[in-house]
Amino acid sequence: MTPDSGGFPWLTVVTFVPLAGAIIAVMVPARALVVHRTWALLVTLATFGISLGLLAAYHGGAGFQLVERAGWVKSLNFNYILGVDGISLFMVLLTTFLMPAAVLVSWRIEQQVKYYMIAFLILETAMIGSFLALDLLLFFLFFEALLFPMYLPSSSSSSPWRDRRSSSSPSCSSTSGPDRTSATPHSTTRSSSISSFR
Repeated sequence: MTPDSGGFPWLTVVTFVPLAGAIIAVMVPARALVVHRTWALLVTLATFGISLGLLAAYHGGAGFQLVERAGWVKSLNFNYILGVDGISLFMVLLTTFLMPAAVLVSWRIEQQVKYYMIAFLILETAMIGSFLALDLLLFFLFFEALLFPMYLPSSSSSSPWRDRRSSSSPSCSSTSGPDRTSATPHSTTRSSSISSFR
């Protein structure tokens, strides 16, 4: 992988630091809840710090900057190409800023903490990669990688968003009584006539 600028590979580092943190978290026992929470917070904060370095290395102007490229599958002309412009830089900074906040909001979760935090870190890598990928196949891989880690936090039984949805949904109550369960001959005849009309 060769940066066109010949300098530090900011884009690759900011993209894959969360994934590296997720791989390390896999080796930590699931019962170490505080360790998983703290580790996810530290990794997301470190990623935000790297994104600030990316901001310092970026110079305003037209076109993509800090482009990094490497041959991937040369026979099919698939290449690993990352680049940043003004819009993608803003999206990367917004993502790396919000991810530590998302970890803090989820701090009180007690079930499946390990997999919850790992999903957050993988999700961050997939989002950043989607914003920086300049190769179509690479973008497709990052975008598809969003699906599972995005589903896991939102579908978790301990998710605060799931708890909020379940508490706000009205409960269904069944009512029994002669006026609901019994049918008069008149109503039966009327229903039959409507059915035959349709």
